Amino acid sequence: MTVTRIEIDPNVRVRGSKTYAGFEDVQERGELTRTRPPDGAPVSVGEKVLAWESEDNIVTDAVVVDVDYEKRFVYLAVEWSQWREAADEE
Repeated sequence: MTVTRIEIDPNVRVRGSKTYAGFEDVQERGELTRTRPPDGAPVSVGEKVLAWESEDNIVTDAVVVDVDYEKRFVYLAVEWSQWREAADEE
């Protein structure tokens, strides 16, 4: 199973309660079972991912809501109240 994890800063909020990260912050763990979008983005709008805060090694569920190809940003709707410890398989 592939888990896409995107490192975020939980203190950064944009577009209401959403956040963003750079393409370079996207990590895939496990066997790649999906095809990357043909436009060069590491994720697609609507894709379910894990938002990861590396300092405390915690994750929460998130959904990709927009991809800015020019700036190379991924925008996420994050479940801010659902943080949990990151498991090794996440």
